[in-house]
Amino acid sequence: MKDPKSLWVPRDICQVFVVQGLGKEASTCLKRSHAVPKSAFSLPQDRPTPARHFASLTVSRSLFAPRRITIVDDVVTKGATLVAAASRLTEAYPGCEVRAFAVIRTMSRTEVDSILVPCSGVITYNDTTDNSRRDP
Repeated sequence: MKDPKSLWVPRDICQVFVVQGLGKEASTCLKRSHAVPKSAFSLPQDRPTPARHFASLTVSRSLFAPRRITIVDDVVTKGATLVAAASRLTEAYPGCEVRAFAVIRTMSRTEVDSILVPCSGVITYNDTTDNSRRDP
């Protein structure tokens, strides 16, 4: 469990969304059972796969099943973490609409110096290759 006083960008984004009326509540319902390397610090071939992320995630179920969940992340690279998180939540809450929001989508291994084009896209998972693909 993260220290509640530590910087945790997704949690802070969720809290602002709730204050602004863009969400009903913010809940930390996904937890890591064990750490995986951060994609941002890994070479492309060494980034954790969706299956590896999935195996590391557990869901803290609430008493009532939600109708909709929005997963919030600060940065999305290929989408492996988001695919795994969405899969784990869908497993725990069948029939629940699961979506994701990320502040930044990376385009390469360079530093992010500006946000050029806000977009809406789709992340797909290929179970044969255990790979995710973000479009755009």
